[in-house]
Amino acid sequence: MPFSLSRPNWVLIFFTLTLVGCQSTKNSEFNASELGKSFTINFGQVVSVREVPIGYHESGKGIVIGGMAGIAGGSVVGSGGGNVLSVLVATALGMALGSTTEALLHDGRGIEYGIELDSGIKMTILQNIPKQGSVPAVGERIFVRNAKGLQRVLPLTALPAGIADPMGK
Repeated sequence: MPFSLSRPNWVLIFFTLTLVGCQSTKNSEFNASELGKSFTINFGQVVSVREVPIGYHESGKGIVIGGMAGIAGGSVVGSGGGNVLSVLVATALGMALGSTTEALLHDGRGIEYGIELDSGIKMTILQNIPKQGSVPAVGERIFVRNAKGLQRVLPLTALPAGIADPMGK
């Protein structure tokens, strides 16, 4: 039986898009946009660590994807005739659910590191709490990976092969 774009298939497509649009990457993973780019690293020491709230500004993707899924679902519930009331209610519910899902996936807690680099420069860096591994502690040697202003605090155990801490620690 050939694939047709009947109403149930559209619903499946919209719900699949909803799930794909809500994917989240982990802090410990590299982003595909980082491929082929060079990074500088600086060595230093953690002088302070504190947990901070990280708010999220809606991109609108959750609302749009949820709304589209709601339109498709409401149309199916409305017996294919697109009963206006069922489409409106399902669209509103889909938008609310999409917005809430997007916020839940992105709102959270972060870590603000106070760092003193070996050069004497002091800085703070805010980043997500790592999903795996531990947060570098005060006094711990670290390196800061810099890519055009985007910086990440990483433990020395994450140093690429062939690069050593100049302090020999």
